Amino acid sequence: MEVLSQLGRGENPLQDLAPCAACNQTTPDNLDSPGVSSSSPAPLSPLLSPVATLPHHPMSVVPLSSDSQQDIHTRSLMYLMDCYARVAMEERNHPKRSSIPPLSDVLAEIRAQCVQYASLSLQGVLIDEELPRTSPLLGPVLNQSLPRGFLPELVARTHANHELFNKVFSPVLQGLFLTMQTSSIVGNGHRQPIQALSDLVEIRCGPSGNVRPICRLLTHQSNFLPDVVTQAVGRELAKTSFLGPFLSVSVFAEDEAKVADKFFSGNPVADKSLNQTLQQELENTRILLHKVFHDILVCNSAREATLSYLAALLRNNEKRAQIQVDERSLAGDGFMLNVLSIMQFLAVKVKLDKVDVFYPFHPSSLVDIKNDTRLKFTSQEAAAWLDDLNRSLIHKWKEPKFPTHCWFLTLHCHHLALLPACHKYQRRLRALRDLQKLVDEMQATEAQWKEMHFAARNKELLKQWKQQIKKLNRSKACADTGLLNEALLRRSLQFYTSVAEFLLGLLVQLPPGVTPPSLPLPSDAPAIFSALPEWYVEDIAEFLLFVLQFTPGVVADCTEDSLITWLLVVVCSPQCIKNPYMVAKIIEVLFVINPGIQSRTEQLHARVMAHPISEMHLPSCLMKFYTG
Repeated sequence: MEVLSQLGRGENPLQDLAPCAACNQTTPDNLDSPGVSSSSPAPLSPLLSPVATLPHHPMSVVPLSSDSQQDIHTRSLMYLMDCYARVAMEERNHPKRSSIPPLSDVLAEIRAQCVQYASLSLQGVLIDEELPRTSPLLGPVLNQSLPRGFLPELVARTHANHELFNKVFSPVLQGLFLTMQTSSIVGNGHRQPIQALSDLVEIRCGPSGNVRPICRLLTHQSNFLPDVVTQAVGRELAKTSFLGPFLSVSVFAEDEAKVADKFFSGNPVADKSLNQTLQQELENTRILLHKVFHDILVCNSAREATLSYLAALLRNNEKRAQIQVDERSLAGDGFMLNVLSIMQFLAVKVKLDKVDVFYPFHPSSLVDIKNDTRLKFTSQEAAAWLDDLNRSLIHKWKEPKFPTHCWFLTLHCHHLALLPACHKYQRRLRALRDLQKLVDEMQATEAQWKEMHFAARNKELLKQWKQQIKKLNRSKACADTGLLNEALLRRSLQFYTSVAEFLLGLLVQLPPGVTPPSLPLPSDAPAIFSALPEWYVEDIAEFLLFVLQFTPGVVADCTEDSLITWLLVVVCSPQCIKNPYMVAKIIEVLFVINPGIQSRTEQLHARVMAHPISEMHLPSCLMKFYTG
């Protein structure tokens, strides 16, 4: 306490002490995170502690004030962490003596006192100076330089008092939020804040170890799901919500212009070599983000708020599915694909028999389909059927469980994240082709106009078009990395396979996974199938057509029999879907699978042709469909 008092007066009683040999022997055992190597050189701190001699990784943390107040609070915390680390050093040096009383009791008490004083210091109680804007704990958390066990013990000793816990850890969370806002995948500045957040939400305490205090605190932050104040609600939430910056790690040029300038020169051969590295970095980031969301969702007190946050992201970005859209008002492709990847990871273990098929119509549903075109019903028929369902004495609404919420949110996330990104990619390619055609035509006729009075204008147009082509090529290279990611597309295909099984089960009124249904099906489709949105079927076809065009190996290698069965049943049961163009799109998928169109899918085509439905019904159904 005397040392802390002197530090509070601006003195440093330890500055003249020489470091002992043991203090310089820093090992990973001192740390809360094993990710820091003890072999890297680092300057000694003024406290000459083993904690301070850990290597420092440069980090674009929110700028710290350089006044004495910041130094005082930081020095106090570093001194307490130093004392905490020396306990571990004593236990390593004298393992037998330190494991039995009285020394074991003394060491445990020292640890407890260090943590208690640290909590007081972080509240600003020990020092009569105003706390700095940035928590002194933020730097050690980011740099993973905390003594092992210090952070979990600090959480365990403060979480019961919510006000105290909020004072200690809310500044740390907000510091991570502000740090992440200035971070980018360029320079790998995104890694430390996401890893730090992952470490924090992972901390558990309580008698059975099932209490996650940081998760509860995170969802109670004022900016966890803030009220929107602009018309650009999708973009605003991506920027201002607490988890928004963490989800905004992107390689798309529209989201992060520095990516195109840093990594892509416009040379397709050179750019392709960087794709795999960037895709792996993005995949690692998404896996870590999934871990963060998983830890939050397993916390009972944080689950509902997190599901509401995910639903709000989808609801406020639903215009992404429109043909004409103002992209400036919505979240970008990188943000939405990160959300999609997290949802895919969460949904991978969901069993279809645990999913409530009535969820899209449930009064408590987190997804909204009331304005969507239905598979068979008109909007009036769908409303009448739902009214009958609500008045029915037989049907009872079940309280939605997490698997149901998760699965349908994932389905709608594909509609708002993946498919719009695919459409945008195709529009970019068309724009590139059109511009290149203009350049080729202009250059081919140069001999005719180079002596004319408008030659200068044509040369200026050529220059502009070539610059646009160069810019679009860089943008395409970024999109190749972000969208044509086989890991992402495989997960999407796996999920769409489950969607096909879900739809097939509703259409034939059989549980998923049974033998292929007997055809033909009745002329009247089940009401619950008829009332579903049309895009539930259309998105499967559009996704398959996109992947068959750009990464056919994913479909060729990963298509399951249940998806083939669904495609064939739809083609052979056109009476169940009122829009004939929807059936025609499914037929187009079967056409593109033909090896004459896509050589990579020869084995898949053979599987389709060998399917019992193909042998018995497909030829006659195709003839009937096209001849009316």
